[in-house]
Amino acid sequence: MSMHTSYIGFNNIFIRWICIFFLWGICCNCDKVWDVPPLYTGPALKANMSIKDLLRLHIPNNYEKISADYIIEGTVTANDKTDNFYKSIIIQDSTAAVTIKLDGYNLFTKYALGQKVGVALNGLWLSDYAGMTQIGISVDRSDPASPFLLGIPQPLMNRYIGLLAGGKLMTPISVLPTGLVDSLKGCLVAIDQLEFVVSDTGKPYSDLVNQLPASHTLRTCSIGNLYLRTSGFASFGNALTPRGNGRATGIYTVF
Repeated sequence: MSMHTSYIGFNNIFIRWICIFFLWGICCNCDKVWDVPPLYTGPALKANMSIKDLLRLHIPNNYEKISADYIIEGTVTANDKTDNFYKSIIIQDSTAAVTIKLDGYNLFTKYALGQKVGVALNGLWLSDYAGMTQIGISVDRSDPASPFLLGIPQPLMNRYIGLLAGGKLMTPISVLPTGLVDSLKGCLVAIDQLEFVVSDTGKPYSDLVNQLPASHTLRTCSIGNLYLRTSGFASFGNALTPRGNGRATGIYTVF
């Protein structure tokens, strides 16, 4: 059985929902003035911290501005090519993964899957959405009750993100459903011996007509169920979920 790369989740006997889902971060940045940092280029960028160490700087539900010359490197594992992700990419190194919010379209033409990038973090911000740490340009506090992280505008992307040589497609981390731990959040994972329950077999991945996301239940041989969630804008939304037993590959998140 083959499956489209999408979002996977499960809930176990402790009624804990874990799901890989569409990170829908709509950002508005009209008439904003941005500080222009020195121009960075790919060859000048070399990591001096891991993504795992970066994540340790963030306190959940808070916003932190990075004011040190930290640089991370990672491989792109998710982009907007199939419209299953919106205005964001995910990069992963050998330690962890993180979302970068980017206020632009057709990001896949530059940040293709397997592209290695370096990110100069000084001046950027950390936040989180549905348990996933995100990097952005600043915080919109126009509504004090609902601040949100803004994506890096298109004109500034090259100043913070450099394309590096030596990239290749990331090999998914093979894991059992019981092995989906917090340290894997945002990582590209693969889980074997799954099959859609009968009621979710032969169903469209999402509702493209009404542009609504959909979740489909995957049965496991160990604990609970996994849930494959697909955006209502995903280009493969009309494809039908397969029958039989096989492997599911996707970006793992928690909510």
